Amino acid sequence: MANGRRKKHRNTGGPKHKANCRKSSEKTSTDDLVTVILFAVNEEEPELIRIPIQILPTEHDGPWCTNWPGQSPLRALKTMCSLWLPNKFPRGQCLHIIYNDSFLVNGSALNHCIQRITDGRAGYPWAGNIMAVRADCLGQHRFWDAKPEDVVALQCHFLYFRLIRFVYTPTPWHQRTWVRLFLLLGLLLFLYFAYRPTK
Repeated sequence: MANGRRKKHRNTGGPKHKANCRKSSEKTSTDDLVTVILFAVNEEEPELIRIPIQILPTEHDGPWCTNWPGQSPLRALKTMCSLWLPNKFPRGQCLHIIYNDSFLVNGSALNHCIQRITDGRAGYPWAGNIMAVRADCLGQHRFWDAKPEDVVALQCHFLYFRLIRFVYTPTPWHQRTWVRLFLLLGLLLFLYFAYRPTK
């Protein structure tokens, strides 16, 4: 039956069939392509490229993890961290930086592109290929095309990473800034109520 249907389909439409017809397995949409900023390990400048993206479902058919299919240097990138830039993007979007989280121990070469755009002053020894893409801040696995102006924000992030490293490397509780501020506020309140004039 299936062969009969395919034969009938081929005979319908005459000479236009071959030019317009697509195989059933061929993708008819580019919705699964997204523009990312690639910081290639041996390049001088970051590059905007179009790559395929797949959102893999969980056992409950909900979006769970992201896959970058194809023969590309991005297949090994598995860690995603969010770079929040308030008032820069449409609501709900932020920059996601994607990289291999074991680049310090797996022998990856120092990322020359990041060293180049930070004049050798990058706050962290980034290595291997790194990319960035606009994504959903709420983790709903939605992606949007990166823009050329995003490179400036990423450049600042790579340059001043050491100043914000506490976000990625937890410190002892007594060394955290918010704990110190809380203790200082408590001390000020204590002094205020202890020494305030009485009527």
